[in-house]
Amino acid sequence: MSGDFQHIKSFFLMIVLCTLGELSIAQDMGPYILPFKNKPQDVSNSVRVESVQDFVDDFFKDYQNLELALLYEKQSLGGVNYTFQCRYGTYPIEQVLVKILLDFNNHPRLLQTTLPLLEEWNTIHFNSNESDENLCYILLDDTMKLVRKELGIQEEKDYYAHRFWINDEVYFENILKYHNDTTAYAKVFQPDPLTSANVLYGGTYQDALRFDTTALVIQNLNNTGNTTITANGINFSYDGLTFNVPTESYINNFSAPIIQQVFENIFLDGNGNILGFNTAITEDLSNYTTEIIIEDYNYPSLAQEQVWGELPVDFSGGSFNLVNADFIISEFSLPFTNPANSATDSFDFTRNLTEFEDVNAFYHLNNFKRYWESLGFTNLASEVILVDAHGNNGADNSFFTPTSPPRLVFGEGGVDDAEDADVIIHEYGHAISAFASPETNSGDERRALDEGFGDYLATTYSRQYDNFEANKVFSWDGHNEFWAGRISNSNKTKLDLSSNQNIYFNGEIWSAVLNDLYLDLGATVADQLAIEVMYYNMPNSSLTQAAFNLFLADTLLFNGVHTCSIFNILLERKFVEGTCNDFYSGVREYKDSNKPKLFNTYGFSYLNEGLVLELKEFSGEKVVVSLYDLKGQLLSESKIEEQVSILNYGDLAPGIYFLHIRTAGQNYPFKLVKN
Repeated sequence: MSGDFQHIKSFFLMIVLCTLGELSIAQDMGPYILPFKNKPQDVSNSVRVESVQDFVDDFFKDYQNLELALLYEKQSLGGVNYTFQCRYGTYPIEQVLVKILLDFNNHPRLLQTTLPLLEEWNTIHFNSNESDENLCYILLDDTMKLVRKELGIQEEKDYYAHRFWINDEVYFENILKYHNDTTAYAKVFQPDPLTSANVLYGGTYQDALRFDTTALVIQNLNNTGNTTITANGINFSYDGLTFNVPTESYINNFSAPIIQQVFENIFLDGNGNILGFNTAITEDLSNYTTEIIIEDYNYPSLAQEQVWGELPVDFSGGSFNLVNADFIISEFSLPFTNPANSATDSFDFTRNLTEFEDVNAFYHLNNFKRYWESLGFTNLASEVILVDAHGNNGADNSFFTPTSPPRLVFGEGGVDDAEDADVIIHEYGHAISAFASPETNSGDERRALDEGFGDYLATTYSRQYDNFEANKVFSWDGHNEFWAGRISNSNKTKLDLSSNQNIYFNGEIWSAVLNDLYLDLGATVADQLAIEVMYYNMPNSSLTQAAFNLFLADTLLFNGVHTCSIFNILLERKFVEGTCNDFYSGVREYKDSNKPKLFNTYGFSYLNEGLVLELKEFSGEKVVVSLYDLKGQLLSESKIEEQVSILNYGDLAPGIYFLHIRTAGQNYPFKLVKN
C-alpha cells in the first residue's frame, strides 16, 4: 500500500465540496440538488422530461468536457430513478454520479450529483495521455488522474474489492463487502427459537451444551530439578493429530516436579467432531476441570421450535435442491460443506446438522423477498444471489458483496449466523440497498444508512411472527455471551451522530427513525417508505438527506398525507425544528444557537417579502451572503455587518434557491422555495 494512502483517501473523500443543500458533514458531498417540488399540488406547472438524457445533458451543459452515461434505470414505487456515470471523454470518474428521479408523469422530483461546483470543475486539470479500457479518473490534488481499476476476488479469503493502481502501486481500495422451480417443505426457525418460545438466551435455550469434567491431561512435563520453567511453543499429539499450544495459554512460571498440560475446553460440533480447543499449563490438577462444549447441540427445547415452511426449490438429478431464480445455496467460502438437498420434498434437518443452516437461510430469504414484492417493489431484484450458509472462515460475522453474481456469506462463530433470521434479513437488506442504488455504498454516513436499514428490516421481519424482545437486533445470534447485539429503538438523535463512532453506532440513529415510522404509521407504510428512500441514495449520502427524502417518498407514494407524522418524528430525533405547518416555507434551520438564523421565510416564499437574517453571535464580523439558483449560478452577493438585516431579492421567479452565509472559515447553506 502506498505511503500516501491516507492523504489520497482523504482527498478522494473530499472530491467535491458541498455548497448546496443542508448537510451535516459539508466536505463529504457535492452539490446535492434538493427535490424540485415536495407538495403534490406544486408539480402541475413543472417541466415534463421527454428525454432524460437530453435533460441532464442540458442541465450540466456548462461543465466543460463532461459526458454523462446512463448506468442504471431503477423503477421504484415513486417513479423511475436514473443514475448516470460522469465521464471525461470515454473515461468514467470514480464515485462521481448524477441521479435523477422522474415521477410517473415524467416530472423531475429529485436531482442529485457528486460533481464539484461549476467554477471548481472548470479549473480542474485533466491528465489523459493513456488508453486503457480499465482506466478511470480520480480527483487528486486538483488534477483528474487516470488510474487503473480492477476487481479483486479471493473467494477462499472472503476478499472482494475494487483496487485502483497508479505507477504500479495500490493507493486506494474500495471494499465491496457490505454481506425449473417446484415447492418443497423444510423445518426451520420462525424467526428464531428465542422469539417463538418467548424466552431469553440461556439454559436449554442456548447454542451449546456445556459440562465440566475432571481435568483432561494432554501430557506431563517432568521437572525433577524443581527448576522454574517458562512453557512456550510445545507441540503435542492428541487423537492422532499434532497441535501447537497457543502462546496466550501460558500465564505463569512453574516449578513443581510434574507440570501438566491440560485442555481448558474442547469444542465439538453436533456430531462430535472436534472444532477446536484451548489449552493451559498447571501444576495443581485438584481444582482444574475441562469444559466440553458441544455447539449446535439439538436440545429438545430448541428442536420443538422448528416448524414446517414452504420452499421454492429446483428438482433435478433425482433430488430437490435449494436453487431458484433468486437464490442458490452454494459453497465458495471456508469452511466447505456440501449444500443441502433431499430425495423427497421434505427437508427435515435438526440444527446439529450442517444442512439446517442452508435450509433456514434459503427459507427466510425467499420468504422476505415475497413480502417486499407484495409491497410493490417487483422490479427491485436484478440478479440471482449465491448464498453460503457456512462461510467467512467460521468467523462470527456475515456479509453481502455486490460482485457478479452477488453473494451472501454467513459465519459460524457463536451462534451460527444462518440460524438467526435477524442476521439473514439484515444482510439481505444490504442486497436490497445495492439493487436499489448500485455503486453508492461509500462514505461513513452512507454506510451507516445501510446498517440502520438492515437492522430495521430485521426487527420488523421478526415482528411478523412475534413481538417478544421486538427491538433486539440479532436476538438469537447476539444479546448473549458471544456479543451484545444492537437495538432498533435507541434514544439516539441526529445530535449523537459522530465521525468518531463506527457505522453501526450511527446506524442506530437511522433504524430508530424508521422504527418510529413503524410504530406511528404501521408496517406496510413504514416499510414502503424505508425501501423507497434507499433508491435515492448517492455516494456519501448523509442521514440528514435520507431523513428529508422521507418527505419526497411520502409525497410520491401517498400524496403527502403523512407529512406531519414524519415531521414530528424527525423533530423528536433533532433533524428539524419548528412546526409542521412552517415546514414547507422553505428553510431548514440549524439546531445550534450559535449559527445564523433566517426568519420570515413564509413571507419570502409566498408574499414576496424580505428575509430576516439574525447574526447575534457574529457581532462585528464581516459576513458574506450569496444567493444561488438551482444550477449553482450566483445571483446576488453582499456583505453584512449588522446583527439583524433584511435581505430583499426582488421578484424572483418561482423555484428553488440556495442562500449561503459565509463567516470566517464557515459556510452555512439554506434551501429556499419561492412560490
